[in-house]
Amino acid sequence: EDDECQRQKDGVEADLAEALPALEAALKALDTIKQAEINEVKNFQNPPAVVKVVTEAVCVMLSIKPQRIPDPSDPTRRIMDFWGPSQKMMGDPQFIPTLKAYDKDNISTKI
Repeated sequence: EDDECQRQKDGVEADLAEALPALEAALKALDTIKQAEINEVKNFQNPPAVVKVVTEAVCVMLSIKPQRIPDPSDPTRRIMDFWGPSQKMMGDPQFIPTLKAYDKDNISTKI
């Protein structure tokens, strides 16, 4: 049992050693983002799928709810969409400081 616990501990520590540099790099990358770049992304009328996925993930992490919009492929239906809320989020002057201050050590299990 002690060997199994040690193996699990070693595995977790190895994962953490791999994740921490990525976290530190991400935090440093936040310092390189310019407001003009945020505005450019925010003003996309039809953003690329990767932009939508990333901004949706940030909305989920920050507990920002999607809005119901008509489904572009079937206007008789409505879908939950994060792009409008994402644009509003990116327009907040505290957007980058909010990301930097995010409590990464206490992420809800719902996320």
